[in-house]
Amino acid sequence: MQTAKIKIDGVYALKRGGGELVRFMVKEIVTRRTSNDGQAENQIVGFVVEDHTDDSVKPDLLKLSPSVLIGPYAEQTELVKRQQEERAAAEARATEQLRAHLADREMLYRFVGEAMPAEADKYGQMFYVRYNKLETSREGVQALIDKIRSSRLRVVA
Repeated sequence: MQTAKIKIDGVYALKRGGGELVRFMVKEIVTRRTSNDGQAENQIVGFVVEDHTDDSVKPDLLKLSPSVLIGPYAEQTELVKRQQEERAAAEARATEQLRAHLADREMLYRFVGEAMPAEADKYGQMFYVRYNKLETSREGVQALIDKIRSSRLRVVA
């Protein structure tokens, strides 16, 4: 995050090792020159709000690089919540798709009059589900063509 956008007593999002977002309260911004050519190094001094539970004890202050702070905490928690909701919705859609593919697979085996193998994702079957897609082998295509021909369905051109 840019140092100019960081405000003292502001609460910013900080990602810990496990990917957990925590609140970081900024208490001081320290700028030091590191060379004669005008290069400056910034450090953000503050503490993690979740680690400071007792108000009677002074919190342990940390010095961090501004790039470690992700952004204002309120904005980040909304983004994380939205991302989790989108991930849950995508998983629900994938589960529903898989259920539909398995039902279609069962219907195809019934249509051609063959026994359905137990493992739906094993390669080498007439109809199988892999990578959340219903696949048909050459034998499956041939079985469908044979069944359609034998049922004497009239094909309109």
